Amino acid sequence: SAFWTRFSYSLATEKPADSGVITPPPPPVVEPPKPDYPPEIQIPKIGVTAPIILEIPAADTIAQLVNGVVQMQSTAWPGEVGNAVITGHSSDYPWAPGNYKNIFALLDKLVVGDEITIPFKTQKLVYRVNGSRVVKADDVSVLRKTSTHTLTLITCYPVGTSRNRLIITADLISGETTGVQIIEPNIGQDLPNSR
Repeated sequence: SAFWTRFSYSLATEKPADSGVITPPPPPVVEPPKPDYPPEIQIPKIGVTAPIILEIPAADTIAQLVNGVVQMQSTAWPGEVGNAVITGHSSDYPWAPGNYKNIFALLDKLVVGDEITIPFKTQKLVYRVNGSRVVKADDVSVLRKTSTHTLTLITCYPVGTSRNRLIITADLISGETTGVQIIEPNIGQDLPNSR
């Protein structure tokens, strides 16, 4: 074995000086982990931060508003082309359970140009308000599918009543398309009563 060691050494030393340099392989490319944001709505202007409960049927909306705001079933998910409809309380009863009973109490303070951020899955989607209006409780046209990235926020109005609904609409200004709304929502007789 000593002979072999010496022979291997002599072969190595007979090579040109520059060929004896061992270049280490490049380090492997490591992709940073992708974020996985839980669905949430953030409206800095009015101090709103709340979880979004996804795909809730109209019949279960009121019960789920205890846990945050609700994305209505069969409407677009945040980031999809279509109408992502989210509803929340403006003024539920003080004795009602939950921490989100007045989460949309200041929604009427939003004006054109204000921004709404929705962290969702791997991105933070940013929407810009393009309009607001008050509609009757039976005006379900605001739920209809759209051909653009639309966010529609709904709450009862005026605060303290469930007579009308305040509708805030916004367009996606930052974020990648994640899909397309396929079907129209199952529209009932009235908009959710999110008092």
